[in-house]
Amino acid sequence: MRTTLATGNKSPSGFTLIELSVVVFILALLAGVTAPYFVRSYNSAVLAAAGREFITACEFARYHAVLRQREAALHVDVGRQVYWVAQAADPGGAEQPLKTIEVNPRVRLVAAQVGQENAESKGEVVGRFYPNGTADSLQVVWEGRERGESLTILVDPVTGHAAPREASR
Repeated sequence: MRTTLATGNKSPSGFTLIELSVVVFILALLAGVTAPYFVRSYNSAVLAAAGREFITACEFARYHAVLRQREAALHVDVGRQVYWVAQAADPGGAEQPLKTIEVNPRVRLVAAQVGQENAESKGEVVGRFYPNGTADSLQVVWEGRERGESLTILVDPVTGHAAPREASR
């Protein structure tokens, strides 16, 4: 039996400070290497979620137009970074907001365009959904936090359904 202390006790078992320092260094190195990947993945997921939320708002507007047999409008305000669905309570009456969505601060509404008009990058654009299930041709461009990451949502005028055109990095 080996004794190291004056009292005759065995040497304590455990890790030395150097061993613990090496393990902490390796963990810090792994965290430093993988953190940027997780941040990019998170930012991509936030952009995709914003696109899905906009598609849901388009479906919401389409269903309200068909079910209530009245035109519904999807307002997209690029300057204020907000969009909302509105519909008149009575035929010929004033529009009442049905649902309002503020854009997640981690993404940005870049531009919106109805039909062949020029894309608006500051003002408000209104896309209409009609009782027969059709809609105005609407295109909305979203940008993520990562440089070059964008998403374009298109509303098909014949079916009134919205879908992403492409996601690019």
